[in-house]
Amino acid sequence: DVARLKDYVELSRRQQLTGDLGEPKFETNGLPYTGPWGRPQTDGPALRAITLSRLAVSLLADGEQRYVREKLYDGALPTRSVIKADLEYVAHRWRDASFDLWEEVSGTHFYTRAVQRRALLDGAALARQLGDDGAARFYLEQATRIRVELERHWDSSKGYIVATLNHHDGDRGKHSNLDAAVVLAVLHGGAPDDEFLSPANPNILATFEALRAAFAKLYPINARA
Repeated sequence: DVARLKDYVELSRRQQLTGDLGEPKFETNGLPYTGPWGRPQTDGPALRAITLSRLAVSLLADGEQRYVREKLYDGALPTRSVIKADLEYVAHRWRDASFDLWEEVSGTHFYTRAVQRRALLDGAALARQLGDDGAARFYLEQATRIRVELERHWDSSKGYIVATLNHHDGDRGKHSNLDAAVVLAVLHGGAPDDEFLSPANPNILATFEALRAAFAKLYPINARA
């Protein structure tokens, strides 16, 4: 419900103020976990911005403009609001290497960039609605640049979208670089009017088929489906 979402907004802002927004793990008291872990993980700020942008639009429709401008998107730099902080982080840090959503592989990931693009598109729409036109333009520019990078994940020799590029030292993940994270990228990073990250996109369809074929070989039960 809305009350719980507002509690989440308060917790998120406290966590934003504790350190790097790419921190993926927190203690139950809200403080960041300081032990060894795969960090940064930069899909988190993007996913939060997507979710809270939807909340902001709903609250604006209900007349809660003051709350939105104070807590969610104040349009200021430096900002005191959750969505603005996340969008600025994504817009300026999307090129950085990070760990993937499975918290295993460091590099640049199709999933991470897909949700970063979606966050910036949604954020641009919200910024424009709230009169922050300069930020809206900047977010759209970065979303366009991310799309170019997402297209680089198509591997014509393999016939599917590879999950990770520019691997860093450490675990390189699946040898095939074929990963269900691409399915999640479409589910979490696409939108009803987004033809690029659509299940009907030929490259995405080819990737889904490659995954189906791979699982049919790995697990005989799938071959009978």
